[in-house]
Amino acid sequence: MPTVVSMMRSATTAVALGCLWTAGPAGAQAVAEPADASPAAPTAQDEAAARPNTPEDLPPQDTPAAPVPTAVDESKPVAPQAPGGHGTGIVAPQAAAPAQQSEVPARSRAQRKPRWESAPAHEAPPSHGPPEHESDSLGSHSLNATLIGVHYGYMHDSGLGFVIETVYTPNDLLWRDRSELELITTGAGFRYYWSQMQDSGFVGLTVSYATGTARYESDGGVVGFPPARFEFDAERIAFTASLGRRWAWDNGFNITWRLGLGAGTFELEPKREDPGNDSAQTNIENAMLFTPPLMRDGELSLGIIF
Repeated sequence: MPTVVSMMRSATTAVALGCLWTAGPAGAQAVAEPADASPAAPTAQDEAAARPNTPEDLPPQDTPAAPVPTAVDESKPVAPQAPGGHGTGIVAPQAAAPAQQSEVPARSRAQRKPRWESAPAHEAPPSHGPPEHESDSLGSHSLNATLIGVHYGYMHDSGLGFVIETVYTPNDLLWRDRSELELITTGAGFRYYWSQMQDSGFVGLTVSYATGTARYESDGGVVGFPPARFEFDAERIAFTASLGRRWAWDNGFNITWRLGLGAGTFELEPKREDPGNDSAQTNIENAMLFTPPLMRDGELSLGIIF
C-alpha cells in the first residue's frame, strides 16, 4: 500500500505541475498543499476557482526578446527610440547633402558683390540729338505773313536758320498828327532755335534796308511862312539783334513773335528847295519812337510750316 500511495502522490504532483503552467501561482499553491483524501473536504483548487480572479491569479505576460544589436554606421543618423526605451531598429534615411554653395569659404562669400551691384544696369539707348517732339516731324520751311509784310524762313536740323522778309509800312512814325513816313523794308538775317525744332524760342541778327517818302505839313504858325507841305526821300539802314518765340502745332500752323533793338542810319533828302526844310526834317525825326542812330525791329505773324 505504501507504494500505491506514493504512485498516486507522484501522479497528483504531475497534474499539479500541469495546472501550474496554465493557472499560474494559484496552481502552484494548490500543488504545494495537496487536498485531503476525503472527498467531502473542499480542495484549495476548488477554493481558488470559487473566488474572483485577482492580479496575482493572471498568468505572467511573455516578455519580448531583446533585439539583437546590429552594426550601425556612426556617420548616419539613427531614428529616435520608441516610447518605453526600445529602439525601432530602423536606420533613419540620410539627410540631404548640403547645397554646393554652403561649402564655399566665408571669405569667398564676403568678396561677392551684392545683387543690386552685380546686376547689369539698364542701358538707355544712345542719344544722337535733342528728345523727339511732335514738331520735329514738321518741315524745315516756314511762310508767315502779317497785314503789312511777308516772312520766309528756313531752319536746319541743328537749329540754325535764316529769314528773308519784306514789309510795307504806311506810316512808321509814332506821332502822326503832322508827320508821315512811308517805307518799304527788305531784310535778311540769321536765327538760332535753341530747342532745334520749330516750336522753340530763338535769337537772331537782322540787317534791313528801307526806302520811302517822308512828309511834314506846317500850319503856318511861324510869321512869314504860310501853311506848306514838305516832302523828303527817306533811306534807312539798320542792324538789329532780336529775341523771339515761335509756337508751332502738329498741323504746321505757327505764331511767331520777335522784338529787336540795334543801330543804323537814317537820312532825309528834300525833294525841293525850301527855307523850312530843316525845321520839317527835325519835326519828322522827333516823331520817331527812337531817334537815330537807335533802331528797332519787330514781328508778330501767323504762318504755316512745310
